Amino acid sequence: MSEISPNPTAETNPVARFSVAAEAPAQALYDADAAQSFTFRRTDEEGEYEVEHIYGPLTDAALIEYDELRSVVMGKTKTKGEMKLLNVSLPADEALFDTVCERVDGYGEEGEEAPENWKELITADEKQQGVNTLLACELVEPERREGGKAKRRKWGAGRSGRTIPIRAYFDGREVELSHTLPAKTAKNIEDYEAIRSEIHLTKGKSINQSDMKIPGQMEAKGALYDRMGVRATGYKGRVPLHHKAFIITEYFDSASEVIQKK
Repeated sequence: MSEISPNPTAETNPVARFSVAAEAPAQALYDADAAQSFTFRRTDEEGEYEVEHIYGPLTDAALIEYDELRSVVMGKTKTKGEMKLLNVSLPADEALFDTVCERVDGYGEEGEEAPENWKELITADEKQQGVNTLLACELVEPERREGGKAKRRKWGAGRSGRTIPIRAYFDGREVELSHTLPAKTAKNIEDYEAIRSEIHLTKGKSINQSDMKIPGQMEAKGALYDRMGVRATGYKGRVPLHHKAFIITEYFDSASEVIQKK
């Protein structure tokens, strides 16, 4: 409940006895060009600490570089006919942290200036946690009644597009965002399949061995998002590239679930 305080005009206006001192704060808008700070609590053998990371704008260029640095490689295993999928993101996490983290607080002595090489003194797992928090977003699932009867699907429902609500972190707070996409067309389905199926052959560790590398897809998915004219709410300014890629993946990869007969 909002705090109630005396209204200074009450003497001249007897009806206006009280006024609302402050409205409940409106939900923050996600601003990809603004600075963000996150506070993390860490514990080691010497005690518990709270440290703060302050990040600058999430530019498309920084996110594209991050996506390209992530290594997703498919190669053959020793078992005939099997493939391995190796996803290594730590070097990319460290690189993005070094690019967008502007300063930290909670390290060293009170009032001590950070050393020039302070980024080298932050551990790899701390950088990874920071980047994972900075880029985190998830689908807001619709409420489902346990044991309730499934709804009947409307005719033409798939031809009217879809609104996808997501939840993300911005400046240490959870914010809810929404993206409304038009109906899928044959052309944009083909465009998405081309993005998803692109594979590069790279030289393997042995002679005459090739591994298959899945290239970064964030930039291409962001371009498809723009071509489709998606409408977004909950943002101040532009939609960051990693949100565009997340929405496109969710829209085109979501599929019906087969219910097996009992």
